[in-house]
Amino acid sequence: MGKEAHQDEVTGCRMPKGPQKRLTENEKAKMRTYHIDYPNMSYRKLGEVFGCSKTTAYRIITQGDTLGSGTG
Repeated sequence: MGKEAHQDEVTGCRMPKGPQKRLTENEKAKMRTYHIDYPNMSYRKLGEVFGCSKTTAYRIITQGDTLGSGTG
């Protein structure tokens, strides 16, 4: 399903194989909607679905709207 991971020899951290893609704003919005529909899905699994790391998925979900929708 998703990319296989390997263990980095230097740090010992599990790293995804291959380069990470940069998500578009549209993909980020889809990820947030997906997270609302499936709130119990782990960030790792969410990252697999959208082809990014769990850290990236976490940042996208927790940062919300970075453009700011405040009045002004």
